[in-house]
Amino acid sequence: LLCMIQALGKLDPYVQFLAYAAYFIALMKLNRVDSRYGKAAGFCLAGAVLLLLNSLRLTYATTFYEGNVEFFSLISSAFLLISCYYEYHAHKDIVGEVDAELGQRWIKVWYWKIAALGIGIASVLLVFISVVFVAIILVLVALFAIVVGIIVIVALYRSAKAYRAVVTFVEKEDAA
Repeated sequence: LLCMIQALGKLDPYVQFLAYAAYFIALMKLNRVDSRYGKAAGFCLAGAVLLLLNSLRLTYATTFYEGNVEFFSLISSAFLLISCYYEYHAHKDIVGEVDAELGQRWIKVWYWKIAALGIGIASVLLVFISVVFVAIILVLVALFAIVVGIIVIVALYRSAKAYRAVVTFVEKEDAA
């Protein structure tokens, strides 16, 4: 979901910030289940604030921001990546109690997210070799990020379905 929220930032940084704020609230509600969701929420909010500050610098450029644009973007990305780490590992442990294979899928998604980020960074470094090559790689990275986003949505759906089955089973046992 964070990848989709980041795409919103291309449209409007305020919409992106509001989406991150809603995501923060959702993660804080999950904090009752596992404390790592609270950590994920904190890093998500910190990253969102830095992204908003970074986009505001375009409107209200100051001397402080002029030399630190890349720094704020890098720190914001790191916070959002750490947020994903805590969230996905909490998903893995919680879902792993119900379905071990599905729990391991969350770790695979984490590795795919890291791979997409690494390829994106490498492509920027390759801009000195060939601009066309980098453009092709960036298109492939964007497609890869969309695929990872779809896999996350499927994993969330399957996780909810697994929990629903367990809750239904427990409720039937309690009623008997």
